[in-house]
Amino acid sequence: MASAAWCGTPPSPSSRRLVFGCPARGVQAPARHESQHVARPQHSARPDAQAFIPDLAVLDIDDPASGGPTLSLQEEALLAELVNYNTPLVLATAYEAERLVGAVSDPRLRAALELAPIISLDPAAPPLADSGAAMLAQTCSRLGGRLDSILVVAATPLDAPLALEADTTWALRGSGPTCEAVARQTFPPRDQGGLTQALRQLTERLQML
Repeated sequence: MASAAWCGTPPSPSSRRLVFGCPARGVQAPARHESQHVARPQHSARPDAQAFIPDLAVLDIDDPASGGPTLSLQEEALLAELVNYNTPLVLATAYEAERLVGAVSDPRLRAALELAPIISLDPAAPPLADSGAAMLAQTCSRLGGRLDSILVVAATPLDAPLALEADTTWALRGSGPTCEAVARQTFPPRDQGGLTQALRQLTERLQML
């Protein structure tokens, strides 16, 4: 299995992908019953919900309606601001790594995202059939964060394994019942500015540090 992070010279995009539930790559794990996770207490009830600042942010910029990863100019500007705060980022996608980079017009932001670890979300895999905890723990450890301080911004139902394993999930409406059930906060759908709102809220919290 490819490592989620690295020391020294960054590997090529194809070698830095973490694969979730992809039988062809031999990382299929025993199925995990969804009800084990969804039944846990809602994060929104926790008193620290409004003060949470992650050590590691896992972002999904896929937009199935457009057929690939996309960023509006506003989303891109906020993501660039987030990168400026040096928050370690991991990108989750159902598409090729090169398409993620191609979704960015700002050369400096593109260069930063080329270094980000990538989690591959396989649309053909059985739902929740992978072991997301080990992969997220490895990534978090390599990037110097804590497993209980990961933020997943879920945009599609394919993010469910990540949402279930992370301590904190923010979900866009339309990311599926599993992601929304465990989300500490929910935002409007992507086409109604949900990702923009999530990125803005995260950058505003970082500004308070």
